[in-house]
Amino acid sequence: MRWAQPLSESCPFYVLCEAEGFAPDMDDARFEAVIMQALDAGDVKDAVIAQSARQRDELWRIREDFEAEQELFRVMIDFDISLPLSAMDAFSREVDEALNTHIPEFLGLHILGHLGDGNLHVTTGLPTPERSDDLKALVYGLIAKHGGSISAEHGIGLNKRDYLGYSRSPEEIATMRLLKKALDPKNTLNPGKILQ
Repeated sequence: MRWAQPLSESCPFYVLCEAEGFAPDMDDARFEAVIMQALDAGDVKDAVIAQSARQRDELWRIREDFEAEQELFRVMIDFDISLPLSAMDAFSREVDEALNTHIPEFLGLHILGHLGDGNLHVTTGLPTPERSDDLKALVYGLIAKHGGSISAEHGIGLNKRDYLGYSRSPEEIATMRLLKKALDPKNTLNPGKILQ
């Protein structure tokens, strides 16, 4: 489903914020006052505030429109990562620059996340799968550079097992193996998976 762009100008970042208070008769005015202060201070370039439940849903649909990504990214590569909040801006710029320099055939970049917990979802794609491993190594390398983790809310799993060293030191992985052996000496829990 296509959506209308709510703001007239393009910006490098957009924040979708939903607030709910305990005083319904005052909450809207308080929220608008906070937005006005941010605009007056120059912290925010522009803003739109939903005036109905329908408009609210339309704004959230922009964030949740995965069909557009699937159309754009023929071979879609998703990353569920976490970074220190202070590194998010630099990481976002550097990953775009690195992809343009080293993997120019990539089909665009979509980054969204949760500012409160440092979780970013990075999605990109390729016309064919041959350079998927190169692309993953590039992105995971930048995550390591900025002190992030290769996984945030979805765990390591088999897909990220080979990349664990980008966000955990050999000593940390050795400690994980020791704990696994102590808690599962017969290797009956997930044998052959992340830790042997």
